[in-house]
Amino acid sequence: MAGGDWDAIVVGAGHNGLVAGFYLARRGLRTLILERRDIVGGACVTEEFAPGFRASPGAYVLSMLRDPIWRDMKLKQRGLRVLQSGPSLNVFPDGSTFTLYGDAREAIASDRGCRTWHGGDAARFAASVRL
Repeated sequence: MAGGDWDAIVVGAGHNGLVAGFYLARRGLRTLILERRDIVGGACVTEEFAPGFRASPGAYVLSMLRDPIWRDMKLKQRGLRVLQSGPSLNVFPDGSTFTLYGDAREAIASDRGCRTWHGGDAARFAASVRL
């Protein structure tokens, strides 16, 4: 297709751009989706954010896609699954880590070789989540 033969051009191949491009193409428009990075998916990709640690920087947005988008794009049939998120991993500049579990009591009780609570931090955290 020649450079000027597009009916629609979507700039950005994140999840929003991909959905927009899908609907434009489904309506019969010749659609080009452009992305500056070498990977598509935007906030819904899995990347290494620190040496040895991989996660999606914002995949929770994928779980917020409306049901009609899931149906129209046949995402489940294509094998896409959204897994319940696990604990929050915090990585500090010195390389130490702290895992914050969904259960605040488990977060306070567990250090599992990670950065431990300092001073009254555990008590202040417990108070902040009303334990």
